[in-house]
Amino acid sequence: MRPRSGTLAALAVLGGMAGAFIGPASSGVLRTVVPPEQLRQANALMRLAQNSVKLGGPALGGTVVAAAGPQWAIAWDAATYLVAGLIYTGLHMPKPAGARKRGRPAGLSEGWREIAVRPWLGLMLAQGLLVVPVWLVSYQALGPAYGQDRLGGAAGWGLAMTGFTAGLLTGAAMALWWHVRRVGWLFCWGTALMAAPMLAMAGGSGLLLVVPGYLLAGAGQALMATLWNVLLQRRIPDAAFGRVMAFSGLAELAPVPLASLAVAPIAHHFGVRTALTGCGLIVLGAAAAPLTHRRVRALSLPARPATTAHRKAQRRP
Repeated sequence: MRPRSGTLAALAVLGGMAGAFIGPASSGVLRTVVPPEQLRQANALMRLAQNSVKLGGPALGGTVVAAAGPQWAIAWDAATYLVAGLIYTGLHMPKPAGARKRGRPAGLSEGWREIAVRPWLGLMLAQGLLVVPVWLVSYQALGPAYGQDRLGGAAGWGLAMTGFTAGLLTGAAMALWWHVRRVGWLFCWGTALMAAPMLAMAGGSGLLLVVPGYLLAGAGQALMATLWNVLLQRRIPDAAFGRVMAFSGLAELAPVPLASLAVAPIAHHFGVRTALTGCGLIVLGAAAAPLTHRRVRALSLPARPATTAHRKAQRRP
């Protein structure tokens, strides 16, 4: 018996809720099991593995669907999650230094205080609040519509996505060997690169410019995301790290439903290319704005992660 759409929607909600815990938790695990001097390489390797799966996963999934049918492909996908969960149960994590038993409001307020005392962190979260929903609607809605109209349909859009995946792999590989000192500048330049495919499509370009645009966007995004994790792992104290990561994810994802609802009428009224122009300009503006603050321009990776003993020093903005 096939599940009804309501059942699938409810399961999707549960899956999304579970996924929301994975990001903060996995970053916290990484900073615990990896020596401080190897955090950059460890984050880069994790990002490289994730992006490699994005490249090979669809091909493998398509093979399973063709050979055995979609039901078996979904069952295989579920089994891999189960195996991953069982592997995680073998990890025995120490209690974070300085952690105390708190109620939910106290824990949330502590996480918010860690953000409030760091102006650079608030600015970067505000940047993500603008950029992530704009990127997702351009990538998931406006881009495919443009690809259907101007890039030759699914084949052309597939080439553009191949360029993006290649960029993700390139950015993760760069993070392995490139020791960036002024990461504030990198975050903003990496964000600006995400506007490249939007503006290429807004100008009516073909694959010759759209594919390199997506390659640049993927490289900037992967490099930026990898070093962002490293920065937070080194600057946020253990006891508050998970909450700060949760606030970071919330800032990025909270506006997404509203943006998804708004993009269709905007594109219908003004046109896909005009909507892409607006998206690109928003991303460029959000990329440049944090650089007006000297703390962002001076932002660098500390040599060691923050601990309870260093909490007072690390809280200085």
